[in-house]
Amino acid sequence: MAVLNTKVKAFIVRGLATYMTPSEVVDAVKQEFDGLEVTRQQVSKYDPDKASGINLSDKWKQLFVKQRKDFNDEINSIPIANKAYRLAMLDNMARDAFESKNRPLVAKLLEQAAKEVGEVFTNRHKVNHALQGNVNSTTPKPTVIRLTAPALSDELARAISKG
Repeated sequence: MAVLNTKVKAFIVRGLATYMTPSEVVDAVKQEFDGLEVTRQQVSKYDPDKASGINLSDKWKQLFVKQRKDFNDEINSIPIANKAYRLAMLDNMARDAFESKNRPLVAKLLEQAAKEVGEVFTNRHKVNHALQGNVNSTTPKPTVIRLTAPALSDELARAISKG
């Protein structure tokens, strides 16, 4: 097992924080640090989200949390995460496929673009509450709960009024 310096440890923590698998980190370390051999088990010890990383020092835990937060916050800097970029790419691919007379691919790309525009790939749902009066509507209706006092029996009502 190789002894790791601070630079290698930081590289491993950053890789794990950006959702790289231990195997991917092993390969990246080997490439970045001139053939340095580390094992998956050794790399796993730098992931505080795993049981093997339970004894990880606070220094590395804090770096992991910061890197993970930065990575998740910068999703908009990744072009493919942008809807306009995806549509532009689909447009370019559809034009190329059309010029190549690849009609089935054109159809699939057009369908993909339609799904993208129609927000099929999001978990947002549009609800039209105006349709709620329609019996055949598939729009979910809000649940209404009415709380009422239980009816008193005549005998219990008389006992209360006498008391």
